[in-house]
Order: sequence, then C-alpha cells, then structure tokens
Amino acid sequence: MKKIDLLKLAELIRYSDRYEISIQFWPEQTAVFIEKDGVELTSFGSSDDDFAITTAVDYLNAINQKKKHESSN
Repeated sequence: MKKIDLLKLAELIRYSDRYEISIQFWPEQTAVFIEKDGVELTSFGSSDDDFAITTAVDYLNAINQKKKHESSN
C-alpha cells in the first residue's frame, strides 16, 4: 500500500470549492486533473503519489497567488 501525505491531500481538496479536481489512484500511478468551469487547466501524473498531489497543490497555490496580486492592482 502506498503512503500519501494526508495534509497535502487535504490542501488540494480545499481548492474544490473553486476548481473541479479529480484524483485517480491506480496501482502504478496517481493522477490529478484540474478543471475550471468544465475547461481542463492541467493534469499531473506520477508513480510517486506525493509528487502528483504536491505538484497540483503547488500549481493551484501559484495561480491563486497571481490572481491575488492582479486583483490588488
């Protein structure tokens, strides 16, 4: 059984109020798909569960940080 960082997973799920997030756990890999209003933004997949989840969280943190800066201008 693979180990997953539950704190990172919880951080990813917190974005589900603004994005459609699909997380697929396969025997050989984990995939994370991110959409907004039915439009695919990006996806991440890896045989390392934490990599796919952490990369997805990093992506969402980055684009939401950018949005904060744009709205303050």
